[in-house]
Amino acid sequence: MIDAELVFPGASGVPDFGCLRTAFGVGRQDELAVFAFDLMHRDGTDLTGLPLIERRKRLERLLVKSDAPCLHPVKCFDDGAALFIAAERHGLEGIVSKRHASPYRSGLSRDWVKTKTAAWREANRDRGANRWSSG
Repeated sequence: MIDAELVFPGASGVPDFGCLRTAFGVGRQDELAVFAFDLMHRDGTDLTGLPLIERRKRLERLLVKSDAPCLHPVKCFDDGAALFIAAERHGLEGIVSKRHASPYRSGLSRDWVKTKTAAWREANRDRGANRWSSG
């Protein structure tokens, strides 16, 4: 079981959620991408108690063997501030920061934090959009 997000990369490579909704109805499924974040179970083994860094290593080893061109591991970054600036510059929704040693836990946790970019908040303020359930 992989924690991932299905996206439709827009012309600039930035996920386009509007196009994602219509991709299935207009036959553009071959343009979809899956960004994998975490590996929770593999071959009947529960991995959720392992540290994130170990689950990520196992996920990367698994994805290297995959021949699915649409499946991509999400890179880990040590410089959260620089990553956030890049997310802001590209108009992305935000970033998720997780502790390397943390086990997998669904729901709110002190081991991870979601930070939305100002550009995304401004663009979605009037629509009341909040894709992140705990945001």
